[in-house]
Parts: sequence; C-alpha cells; structure tokens
Amino acid sequence: MRPIRTLTKKIWNILFFLMIISLFGSISCGEQGAKKDPVKKKYNRNKKKKTQKRKTWQTTSEEYYFKGIKAFRAKKYAKSIRLFTKAIKLDPRSPLPYHHRALAYYRLGKDKRAIKNFNIVLRMTPRDIEALINRGKAYSQLRKYDLAIRDFRLAIRLNPRKSSAY
Repeated sequence: MRPIRTLTKKIWNILFFLMIISLFGSISCGEQGAKKDPVKKKYNRNKKKKTQKRKTWQTTSEEYYFKGIKAFRAKKYAKSIRLFTKAIKLDPRSPLPYHHRALAYYRLGKDKRAIKNFNIVLRMTPRDIEALINRGKAYSQLRKYDLAIRDFRLAIRLNPRKSSAY
C-alpha cells in the first residue's frame, strides 16, 4: 500500500508543479512590474479580431461533416450528401464522411452508390463492422444475397457479439 501512496503523491506533486509553471510561465521579466500600455492593448485586441474573421470564412472538413450529420438526423438526405461530398473534397482520407454519405444514399434507395461508398470505407478501414453490415444490407436490397451473406459472415467473424450482423 505504501508504494502506491508515494507514487500518487509524486504524481500530484508533478501535476501541481506543471500547473504552476503554466500559470506563471507566460509572464516575462519586463512585464511584471511595468504597467501595460492601453494603446498597445487595444491594438492587440484588434489584431486578434482580424485573425478570427479570417478563420470564420474558411469552412473545414469537420464543419461540413457535422452539418451533414445534422441534416442526416433531420432526414434531409440529399442535403447531407452534398455536405458530406464537400467534406470529402477537403479531406479525402477520412472514412467517416464516406460512411455517412453511403448511409444517406442507402436511405434514399440508391443502393449501388451506397455500396461504392462502403467499398471506399472498407478500403480505408478493412475491419469496420458497421460498414460491412450496412453494405450487406445494401446488397440484400439489390437481391445479391451471396455477397450480403459474405459481408454478414465476415462481420460476425470480426465481432460475434454484434447482434445486427445476425
């Protein structure tokens, strides 16, 4: 019991030390006793606002992705497909927009496009059980039961506890 107590005490001491350093590390020697110039302070505020304005017009892949999720949950599948496509154009290496775009295609009844997107997801992450199950559902909608069974069996092999694969 004693070694654990001393170990946790050492960890807390290190964390406390790091917190103190982070609080006082930003103060330089020249600023401690001197008053701050109000004109310089106002200029710094304006400078920060300009950089914030630049960032607002640049929409990132994650922002399009989350807007697409919001549209998908509102059952606006065509809009979500457009947003996921924009997210994919900005970051084509992320499998999440492909996966959700495939789900939106599946909900619209465009099973062939859904399968193409699920194939891209499975090339990026071959052990994605959700993509396997959903691709299997899309194959079964197209009456390609042998391919659907193959996907479901692979999903069961990867995770036997996943009930939606049965």
